[in-house]
Amino acid sequence: MTDPPPRSPAKESNDSDGDEAGPTVDLLRALDGALAYIAAQMTDDDEGKLQARDAALRVADDILQSVPEGRDLMDDAIDVLQTRTVWRITARPSLRTFVAVDATFGGTSGGRYACWADFCTCDKFAVQAARVSTPVLCKHMLAARLAPLVSKMDAQEIADDQYHSYISGRYVEL
Repeated sequence: MTDPPPRSPAKESNDSDGDEAGPTVDLLRALDGALAYIAAQMTDDDEGKLQARDAALRVADDILQSVPEGRDLMDDAIDVLQTRTVWRITARPSLRTFVAVDATFGGTSGGRYACWADFCTCDKFAVQAARVSTPVLCKHMLAARLAPLVSKMDAQEIADDQYHSYISGRYVEL
């Protein structure tokens, strides 16, 4: 007999600062799965791109509205997509990738944040991640998930030896 799978971790409800819980592991899996499905169905014509954009925004909004701060997170991610540049940076020949998102006020990374599926270099992510042992989703990470589906992601290739300098923000020309 096998042990049952562990319950999805959720943020403890007894935080002293009163902040609300973030998206749980199951919600993030649902969001990522739904966005991957939409991406797989997306066609390269204008109609297909428009349908993918609408579906991605609707699904993300529906999934995130189940958590208290989900509406604000969605609004903030849409603001990022409308006002900032989002790049998928790919190092060659290793094919290591990350997403770079412009920061509004200079940020901690020389004017941009580096994002992966489970990590962002922004201050808000660091504060939230330090408080909980569950996955954290910031507006930059959500924008990075949505950007390819709403046609807001640029691509850039760099050499492998530039990868770490791009992440740290020391190489600022994109």
